[in-house]
Amino acid sequence: MSIRMCAFILAAGAAASALAAPNIQPGSVTLTQPPSGGTIRIDYVLEGGPAIVTCDILTNGVSIGAANLQGLVGAVNRKVEPGSQEIAWKPWQTWTERDFDQMRATAVVTAWSLAAPPDYMVVDLKSGETRYYTCVEALPDGGVASDLYKTERMAFRKIPAGGVEWRMGSFTKENWDVKNEAAHLVTLASDCYLAVYELTQKQYYYVMGSMPGCNYTAADRDVHPVEKFNFFDNRGWVLWNESGTVNRSVGDHGFFYQLRQRAGGGFDYPLEALWEFACRAGSGNNLYDNSYGYTNLENWEVSGRLKKICAHKTGHTMPVGSYEPNAWGLYDMLGNVSEC
Repeated sequence: MSIRMCAFILAAGAAASALAAPNIQPGSVTLTQPPSGGTIRIDYVLEGGPAIVTCDILTNGVSIGAANLQGLVGAVNRKVEPGSQEIAWKPWQTWTERDFDQMRATAVVTAWSLAAPPDYMVVDLKSGETRYYTCVEALPDGGVASDLYKTERMAFRKIPAGGVEWRMGSFTKENWDVKNEAAHLVTLASDCYLAVYELTQKQYYYVMGSMPGCNYTAADRDVHPVEKFNFFDNRGWVLWNESGTVNRSVGDHGFFYQLRQRAGGGFDYPLEALWEFACRAGSGNNLYDNSYGYTNLENWEVSGRLKKICAHKTGHTMPVGSYEPNAWGLYDMLGNVSEC
């Protein structure tokens, strides 16, 4: 069994109401560069409470693209407190194909409510720092394909689940006993973040300081999923469900406690309905968004297409991200290792 990390977003309601809609003060955004060139400075004023701040740069009114802005530093791509703030950018580091013309450039700074953050979240497991990005192309240092996001960082994708009524359960034609998985409607409580990859051996090490027991011990073990763990001990032996309600608190030991101590946030296992919704990328089909032409899993044993999206009869685990992701950019949702 493997772990797929879930991180809860600040729920709307009493907790969020005190954080009234943050915004960037109109007219406060400026973009300047020394006459001789060099580092570009973007200043702005955040009003109305803390927010997650992102920035785009336009030339002639067109974005230069998130991939070209991976070098932004300062009060950007993270939670920012109200007041005057500064962002710095060295265009020659990430926008190497073109010269930067300040006279044709403008900066667009956006304040995101803590209750409605951007689509991607990245946690640095070494420092505990959490950063946010509007799209997968904005992730720095090679993006999710880099081993950094399989070892010392964790990338999360926001799942648009808040208030969604959705049918979970198995199709009648699936080739296993489905009596305990009868299709039924559920209403999902809120948006949340789900890890792009299964938790890897090295990610576990950065949180706990040791490697878990493992069936796979080859040289690339670091980027293979954790497949031996104690479900309850990871939550500090605090039950997930008490009196019919979800309990998001954890005990004072175990993986989730240590991760919360390091990075904050409500890290936990995803509930089954949320995991299934994310696995199918919000669709009602079995294999992701049905882009592979399947309506059931009757032929999964011999499926050539299935082998494109998951580890299938390999005899051992595979490095996370070895196969095609689903429509929401989540890898290994089928196969590799069974998930809780």
